[in-house]
Amino acid sequence: MMRLKDKIIKKKITVGIIGLGYVGLPLAVRFALAGFDITGIDIDEGKVTKVNQGKPYVPDVRKEEVRNLVSQGKLRATNNYDTLGDLDVLIICVAYKKNVGDIREAPALEVINVLLGKGADLVYNDPYVPRLIIGDKVWHSVQLQDNLLNEMDCVVIITGHSLYDFEWIIQNAKLVIDTRNATRGVTDSTGKIIKL
Repeated sequence: MMRLKDKIIKKKITVGIIGLGYVGLPLAVRFALAGFDITGIDIDEGKVTKVNQGKPYVPDVRKEEVRNLVSQGKLRATNNYDTLGDLDVLIICVAYKKNVGDIREAPALEVINVLLGKGADLVYNDPYVPRLIIGDKVWHSVQLQDNLLNEMDCVVIITGHSLYDFEWIIQNAKLVIDTRNATRGVTDSTGKIIKL
């Protein structure tokens, strides 16, 4: 069986991105342009339809790129959460902007409920969102520690918050996928960083 790192390097994985808003859709396009097969999942049927028609609704996303990626089969969207079992890597997009903690329009809240319903064990870290209230449960941002990073198969940098020590994260993580070039000043002699 191919290791996760090898599958990522050879682009033999299907990446799922939950939430196709101002972070999710550009991230989906960026991963697809890098050669990965992308399944975007969103509760908004209008967004799903537009993506599948190659019609982006986010200002920074170019229509011709989306249209080409959809026609090549590299990018697809659905509102069917049963597709989660077909994915190799899952990325949940919550924040829409660097160094911001506003989650008022975050579709990830409903997604967390779906994942919990499927038996997922979830934790999160965000210095700008110290707690989330989902139903009657209060979630608290966990502190990033050496042992937590060591246990993770992969760390995906989706938003390059300025407060993160990316050199320390890379030293302690097994694999880092950097979608924002947040690690640009870090020397990587181990090959742990994959930049998209």
